[in-house]
Amino acid sequence: MLKNIELIINIFVIIFSIIGFTKIFIFYYKKNIGLKKVLNKEYKNHHFVSIIIPARNEEKRICKLLNSLKNQSYKNFEIIVVDDNSEDNTRQVVENYKSLILLNNLKYIRLEDEKWHGKSAACHLGASNANGNLLLFIDADLFLSDDALEYLVKYALEDAIISIQPYHYSEKFYEQFSLYCNIIAFLGLDLGNIKKPFKTKSGLFGPCVLIPKKIYQYSQGHLLVKDSILEDMDLGIELSKRNIDLYSIPHKGKFKFRMYEEGFSYLFNGWSKNMVLGAQKSNIFSLLIISSFMTLSLSLPISIIASIVKTSIFPLYLNLIIYFLFSIFLFLAAKKIGSFSFFSCLFFPIFALFYLIIFIRSIIYKIFRIPIDWRGRKVIIR
Repeated sequence: MLKNIELIINIFVIIFSIIGFTKIFIFYYKKNIGLKKVLNKEYKNHHFVSIIIPARNEEKRICKLLNSLKNQSYKNFEIIVVDDNSEDNTRQVVENYKSLILLNNLKYIRLEDEKWHGKSAACHLGASNANGNLLLFIDADLFLSDDALEYLVKYALEDAIISIQPYHYSEKFYEQFSLYCNIIAFLGLDLGNIKKPFKTKSGLFGPCVLIPKKIYQYSQGHLLVKDSILEDMDLGIELSKRNIDLYSIPHKGKFKFRMYEEGFSYLFNGWSKNMVLGAQKSNIFSLLIISSFMTLSLSLPISIIASIVKTSIFPLYLNLIIYFLFSIFLFLAAKKIGSFSFFSCLFFPIFALFYLIIFIRSIIYKIFRIPIDWRGRKVIIR
């Protein structure tokens, strides 16, 4: 009886893991994505875009973004950098860039509100100073290909919101530990469905969000998530409740970012403040996929070791086959999401365990209201 129950659970876990991979492949691998058909919108060059960059202690990253914006093939935009009380030289870097490069469409604003600060406050202030009919909120650690803005604006809708999860570029080995966090962040948004692969109700990818100004104004935008740490998912969920459609489209290699280049501890804290909150907001089906994905990732190596100890040849071969198939599927998914190596995918249990540690830490910090150091502030997970 117990063996039958175990077999059913294992089959269940494998099926839902396959569904998870399938959703990623549908989203990223379709040659003819058919975005025009799905979004039903033709490219219009007259859109004026206000690019709003919330920035806190971004002196080392923001110039790369500004350089990529300067070279855009689509020229009808303004740039608004909102400084969230940076403690480094962010202001000097932005102002020096403007004077040296003569980027006349660049504005610098400093957030002065002492009661409301953080990314949502910076985004809201930037929107209130924007002249464009489209508001593009992008993080300061992004960098864009020359045709990135043209690609995004081409699919702009008057009555819907579009977000993009950028390609996660990495250089150092410790950055590979973001592998599972990226995969699960994607699965949590419930994208890649067969009929509507780009539509979601579960949130937005915060690093790159395109919102029509009229929608932002009448919905109150980031005021809806004034006290949220995970403002991207919360904002998307709140807007979806107001019958506003949410779409996410593939990055196509045009939008990239390098997260947590400051070091491993920064990466550890950054993901810790987001993971448990993201899990709380995912729907049941997404949670089943994520749970199965994690269960298979952690149980496979245990099953292989158990088969070796018991000298059970057939279970050993079967588990090894599943292990290597999982590694291959993981790599095919991961290489679309970021610069994650086959080596990392082959040794996936290490990175799955790291994700589990982050998740448990996030729960503990939430329960006991332990603050996490983040960009010079103490952040409490609520």
